[in-house]
Amino acid sequence: MSRRPAVHLFSSAAYFAVAYGILFLYADDYLCSLSRGQARPIVSARLALACTLWDALVWMCVLLRFRGIGKCSRWLQIFLSALVAGAGFASIPFWIYRGYGHFLLENTWADVSCFFTEGYGMMFPVVVAPLLTGATVIRGWLATKALPEGDRVYS
Repeated sequence: MSRRPAVHLFSSAAYFAVAYGILFLYADDYLCSLSRGQARPIVSARLALACTLWDALVWMCVLLRFRGIGKCSRWLQIFLSALVAGAGFASIPFWIYRGYGHFLLENTWADVSCFFTEGYGMMFPVVVAPLLTGATVIRGWLATKALPEGDRVYS
């Protein structure tokens, strides 16, 4: 029986915890409370969940892409996953900002605009995106190391 689903589930849970920690430390408590009274832990969890889903989607797409090719280095898979996931993380402020002080998903249950107000959006690609991309690399490396040799996709 394959251990792959359990490894990916556990690594996604660990990634969520790391992403939550990074985002919680980055978020400004004052701006999040000003932004419609949202609590920083809840807003951090929302964005961490979105980043975790993005990371998992990218990781699974890269694994599926290289599944039938034969021998592919796990480092190439990890590099491609980090490259695509990192580009997605760095682009969040650019696609979430609609202009004139308004944000996509503003005033909805998924509102995370306090991460991108008052100049925090300019620093997100410089500070947070590289940290999340580093977590993607570590997640990929640990996930491939946790799988038995016969269960690895790249072999």
